[in-house]
Amino acid sequence: MKCKNQLFCSKLGPGEIFPAVLVFGCLFLAGLRCVAQTTTPSLEAIDPDFNHLIDRDAVFEKLSIEFPNNPAVQVSFGKFEHFTEGPLWDPHGFLLFSDIYGDRIYKWKTPGPVVTYRDNAGFPNGLTFDQQGRLLICNQKLRRLERIEANGDVTVLADAWEGKKLNAPNDVVVRKDGTIYFTDPFWKFPPGSIQELSFQAIWRISPDGKLSIAAQDFGLPNGIAFSPDEKLLYLGDTSRKKLYEFEIKADGTLANRKLFADLASSEAGAVDGMKVDKRGDIFTTGPGGVWVFDKTGKHLGTIRAPAIPANVAWGDSDYRTLYLATPQAVYRLRTKIEGLVTYKTGSK
Repeated sequence: MKCKNQLFCSKLGPGEIFPAVLVFGCLFLAGLRCVAQTTTPSLEAIDPDFNHLIDRDAVFEKLSIEFPNNPAVQVSFGKFEHFTEGPLWDPHGFLLFSDIYGDRIYKWKTPGPVVTYRDNAGFPNGLTFDQQGRLLICNQKLRRLERIEANGDVTVLADAWEGKKLNAPNDVVVRKDGTIYFTDPFWKFPPGSIQELSFQAIWRISPDGKLSIAAQDFGLPNGIAFSPDEKLLYLGDTSRKKLYEFEIKADGTLANRKLFADLASSEAGAVDGMKVDKRGDIFTTGPGGVWVFDKTGKHLGTIRAPAIPANVAWGDSDYRTLYLATPQAVYRLRTKIEGLVTYKTGSK
């Protein structure tokens, strides 16, 4: 069946019905169940270099969660009780991920169960750590970017511009010098919200805390990532199905915007979250799965997961595992390449 709503397709694509179950085990705690399942991924190598990134014998492991009952949230593209997003590997050895409509952030550590890490988390989306190890959360409910301090206090980093509320902070990255960049699309969320700003932007917060517009004129600015040397910033535009590249100037401002890649396709799925590996390759969600580009913009291949992913992250102790967040589950896939992590890992 063809989906008529591209944003809905990016969340619930036909990949959800792929057969996957081969092996599973169960663990229970506080109403949550963690299930390990494996399935062989479909890897489409367009360029031979793709084979240097992922082994053909690699398998997906599925960490399926039985969520507790939760009131459904009506949004523009459907009604959902849960939606996993924002995977983030904590250097202490566990994975965090958001459940947007469940209004929680969860924690998973192998071989244990999934547990609630933060409740009433603000319809959380993108997550990252800063250079001091503090958690940054794109709080969509309150339309702000916030930071969790070491003592648990919440610091609001940005929530308005010239007296007008932000749209809905979506994804966030932090440079080694402390500069923060985050995307702020408006997609009629939270429910009942009214857009107060006349634009959608990449925002920049300087190390001294000053908020400024880094770039604007987008359809739906979404995933965001740095090149390994932090001289380039990549931005995914969901509605335009494109990736853009910006130069990061010495003062942190963005310049010389250019089209990096066009992901136009009739397949289900959309440009959403992205990450970069140590070599500079870009792994971005897109129609059909995760598209992989080299640093010149050449499409190397596509990872077709058992379900259409919305976001990805590097994890495990060597950061060679790619975690993929899909609407109702999180998958992981071992790779041959080390992922780029912008925060301190404690071991490097």
